[in-house]
Amino acid sequence: MGLLDRYILRLIAPGILLGTGVFLFALLMNELVRNIQLLVTQGADPATVGLALVHLMPGLLVVAIPSALIFGILLALHRLTSGHELIAMRAGGLSPGRLLLPIAAASAMGFVLSSTLMLEVVPRSNRRFVELSDELLSSRLRTQIEPRIFYDELLDGRVLLVGETPPNENGWRQVFLADTERSADPTIFVAERGRLVTVPEDRIALIELDAVEVHNAALENPSRYRIQRASEIRLPLDALSVFGPEAVSPRQSARAMSLPDLATAFAATAHPVYLVEIHKKFALPFACLAFGLLGLGLGLRPSPGSARAGAFAAAVLVVFGYYIPLTFGEQLAVDGELPAWLAVWAANFLAAALGVLLLLSTARELDPLGALARWFRRAGALFLPQAPGYRPRTARRRRLRLPGLPTLLDRYVITQFARFFIISLAALVAVQTIGRLTAMIGDAFDHEAPGSLLARYLGLSLPEFTIQMLPLATLAATLVTFGVLSRHSELTAFLAGGVSRSRLAVPTLAVGLAAAAGGLAIQEMLLPIAGPQSEDLGARIRGLRIRSLDPLEQHWRIGPGGTIFHYREFDQDNEVLSGLSVFETATDGSSLTARRYAASAHWSPADRSWTAIGGWQREFAGGSPPSPFAVRAFPGVPPPGAFLQEEIAPDHLPYPELRDRIAIVQTAGHRAPDLLVDLHTKASLPIASLVAVLIAVPFAFRSTNRGAVAGAAIALAIGIIYLIATHFFSFLGDAELLDPALAAWSPNLLFSLASISLMCRRQG
Repeated sequence: MGLLDRYILRLIAPGILLGTGVFLFALLMNELVRNIQLLVTQGADPATVGLALVHLMPGLLVVAIPSALIFGILLALHRLTSGHELIAMRAGGLSPGRLLLPIAAASAMGFVLSSTLMLEVVPRSNRRFVELSDELLSSRLRTQIEPRIFYDELLDGRVLLVGETPPNENGWRQVFLADTERSADPTIFVAERGRLVTVPEDRIALIELDAVEVHNAALENPSRYRIQRASEIRLPLDALSVFGPEAVSPRQSARAMSLPDLATAFAATAHPVYLVEIHKKFALPFACLAFGLLGLGLGLRPSPGSARAGAFAAAVLVVFGYYIPLTFGEQLAVDGELPAWLAVWAANFLAAALGVLLLLSTARELDPLGALARWFRRAGALFLPQAPGYRPRTARRRRLRLPGLPTLLDRYVITQFARFFIISLAALVAVQTIGRLTAMIGDAFDHEAPGSLLARYLGLSLPEFTIQMLPLATLAATLVTFGVLSRHSELTAFLAGGVSRSRLAVPTLAVGLAAAAGGLAIQEMLLPIAGPQSEDLGARIRGLRIRSLDPLEQHWRIGPGGTIFHYREFDQDNEVLSGLSVFETATDGSSLTARRYAASAHWSPADRSWTAIGGWQREFAGGSPPSPFAVRAFPGVPPPGAFLQEEIAPDHLPYPELRDRIAIVQTAGHRAPDLLVDLHTKASLPIASLVAVLIAVPFAFRSTNRGAVAGAAIALAIGIIYLIATHFFSFLGDAELLDPALAAWSPNLLFSLASISLMCRRQG
């Protein structure tokens, strides 16, 4: 291998390392956040959590390596183009095909590494990851139970409500459990404490309640009301709903099999899932070779320097366009609707063919992609003709210079920043979408969820992905922008012309503020609409739906003061509630103080109150018997509109509604540290985009001589630290180890102070 080959490999290597880190970070982010929560709030074993992450990584690396390879190839070729080295090579008689040797060497190394992972490491890691997930099952289920939210589909005919989920405690406080399987004679459990107990190896799952009051009432005959008390009660749960099917599905078992075991299983059963996994063990590593060809073809195509950023966007589209057809094709092959070889290998063949086509067109000085873009522009001009009085501008108008308007320098920096920001955000959101798709597609086909449902779920998840990735995209755009300006000597020219570093940072701070405003708008306007629907669709796809989100299906409500309401039917046209029960709990939530029942309740708009017909009431404090009534007022019951409101998890509520919910919870005598942390986080999280710019600016000026790759690598490292710190402090607030406001704002304050300190040292 000659000097030129080694030089190009050295250019490719940093991009591959950076791309691997970026893709792994995006794919692991949700799992990383969940495991931090298990460690801080649930007291899970750190060794088990760490091992679960380690054994998850090989399978993700197989996805990340081909994507990182094309990213590294494009970075290297654009480095050669921007430095005019590629022109010098071609002027010296080297054809574009000469670059195929070092890129083939890099692709071959990626192929060998991916093959080793797929054939040797991934099966064992998948098998061990399933075992570790079973060990963490109880902790994971506990994190799904949020305080003061009714779970009506978790316990097979029972409804669960918990007042508090104390951190580092194996359970809940102030538990309300209703068994409404017999609607005429429901059983109500009110307990001081409760917990979920699972024994995965024996498939045993149950709920344990301590210091329990059990209320049995025949609603039509209140004289049969019975109250029992017990120190402990155990209620068994359906093992199928908790652990899933007892027999492992062929899909799950195939992913944990080695190549010989897969061949044996396919010979014995002829199930297509085993044949698909056999092909995948070779097709996924082959993607490195196909992406090498495609990356070379994209990187060598003739294009102006200003179009380089478009090639990065093209790389993201290539990765996105590769894995989505591959994933859906795999599931169609498992269902027997496509041949396994075609479903798994088609994406590779298309990528390789496109790479060869681009290489041939480059050798002939053709630009098919540019020609396609020009064709679309001409087609647009044909279908959207210019106005009759339109004349092209021949002279530039003189701009009115007013104080406060962006200068030419500001507009130039903002344009560069916006380009890299859009590319970074699109890439990170696309990778998260691919990761979520690969994680959900198997469950979707196992539970026969239609493709439209999965597509809708991914679409509704985009606001969540965007909010999560905004700070990292802002951070990366700042560092890469100044890295590129430095590589083109523009930064040196600005500084030599008397423009200070602080002045150069002003336009990036303005864009960071705009990104913060955009994140706030998404959080307050889009997420409350898309978030609950995405959560519900995800639960349906996984077969783990634990609560209803449709207001007409939610027959349980909690009101001010902790009062609990239940109804059988709601006629919203006539504003009539049938079978209305009202439960008033003690301040500590460990017992009932009163209970009321009405066969029907009618709303009076004039009096703004409910009138109950045919029911009874009972006060438990004095031990008095139930007292029937024919007609009476039912105070304290919310108006009809409250029964049509969707019950939204706190992290999806807008700021004003979450603040109102906290007031209700505190009025009922409950502590709500988690809600207070969520409230302050809603104010601090959008500011993270602005803080990201403050963090990036001193690092950008310290690494300007290293270019965009170094800037992006620093952005990745800082982003990982910032993400871990944000969630770690948040969970400390949930655990009441930090004040909620301090827990939410500490990462922003600490990183801002560190940034200001570095800037002052740099100026000094």
